[in-house]
Amino acid sequence: MMGRLHLTATEAAAVVLDDGAGDFKVHPKWALVGKVLSPSILHINTITSALRPAWGNPRGLVINPGGDNVFVAEFATKADKDRVVDGPPWVVGKHGVLLREFDVDQRPKDMVFKCLKVWIRIINLPFGYMHRRWGEAIVGPIGMVGSVPLVDCDATGRCWGSYMRVRVEIDVHKPLMRGVTVFSQRLNVTEWFDVQYENLPHYCFSCGILGHGSTECKDPGEREADGRHPYSADRLCTPDDRKKKYSGAKMSSGSASAGQGRSSTPVKEKPSQSHNNGGAPGKPQHTDDYAEVSSPAKDKQRARTKKSKADKSSAKEKLSSQDQGIVGQKRKSQ
Repeated sequence: MMGRLHLTATEAAAVVLDDGAGDFKVHPKWALVGKVLSPSILHINTITSALRPAWGNPRGLVINPGGDNVFVAEFATKADKDRVVDGPPWVVGKHGVLLREFDVDQRPKDMVFKCLKVWIRIINLPFGYMHRRWGEAIVGPIGMVGSVPLVDCDATGRCWGSYMRVRVEIDVHKPLMRGVTVFSQRLNVTEWFDVQYENLPHYCFSCGILGHGSTECKDPGEREADGRHPYSADRLCTPDDRKKKYSGAKMSSGSASAGQGRSSTPVKEKPSQSHNNGGAPGKPQHTDDYAEVSSPAKDKQRARTKKSKADKSSAKEKLSSQDQGIVGQKRKSQ
């Protein structure tokens, strides 16, 4: 900037700072800088109200603004900070939170946020691949270059169950990977293994990038033959998380945002919320409660029942008033 401007003598005269004392009282080892992946600007109080309880309300936690959707979180102990760093993907509302180490010499506008730590599941691996050694190799294309994956395994490095669980750092500016292609030199066979993500923050079903939804996508992907988006929640999210994704996604008029067809069963929904018909065609929607199917005969029956209750209530009130009149007449006669 200085090279492009013609500075005056006053502007060119540097202010000398004796900054060796370190007056900025933030312990760099106990602080984090974060950014919320939201298309709209959030107030620092909104961010604090969401993260403080999610982090367990640690004693001494202070969260200050650092720019648009950027904040600095100061912790009283290193243990509290490490617990947040190693915890699940954090969200404000439904939007993901990216964290990085605090640096007193870093400028807010120069900071780059692109890493998110997330647990993934590699589905239906052969028993021979269910080992830490192979897990670290298989997730290579998913994790960022230079990051070290963490495999959930026993003391001997072996994994058990129907999937392998690995914590990786992903680049939020790239589409989520839906699986991994593996070539076995021993068997001379190429195989595909699906990948699912745990607690995945808000992302686009169309392009697979975090931070926006399919209705705001600038580069939407082509739907599949069955109408689904290429990065639909039933493919990328774990079974426990699919329900949250579908109930939280908005549906545009005439079609579901996940593009997977409508359910044939009416569902109960709150007036202020929209739903997403995310499941496969012909399957019930992923919502908490199902409403009873309505019909004209049932409507008439309900109306008759309601009228009967109203008539009984009116008769009781009339009898009560008559009883009160009789009691009053007896008191006067006495």
